[in-house]
Amino acid sequence: MIPRPSDTPSGSHVRAQLALLTDLYETPTEDLTEGETIDAVLGLAAFRDRAEAVLTDAVGAFDSKKIWTADAAASAAAWVAGRTELDGATCRAIVERARALRDCPVLREAYRDRAAVASEGVGHPGSR
Repeated sequence: MIPRPSDTPSGSHVRAQLALLTDLYETPTEDLTEGETIDAVLGLAAFRDRAEAVLTDAVGAFDSKKIWTADAAASAAAWVAGRTELDGATCRAIVERARALRDCPVLREAYRDRAAVASEGVGHPGSR
């Protein structure tokens, strides 16, 4: 069984953000107003880019701290793949990306900036 984020140890600010996303997920899209639908499309597109950047950072920290060894996993990628819905190839790619970004701060900053720039047009129809 894959744990829900609320079932895992985490800081309260992380849980609060995940709770907001869960609320949106559980709201039928047909119940949203036109404006809420536009906000959801634009906001979630930006959220996805930023979530990918944060996930990469988190997996990188998880890998560098070797937290996965406590469970006798073969690798960080194997540990993540075994506990999420992500496949092994995706997890290996995330770990490889995290290592590359960790080894090159300039590249890491550029990667995070890409996620931020992708969301600059949110809330401004026609700006992208």
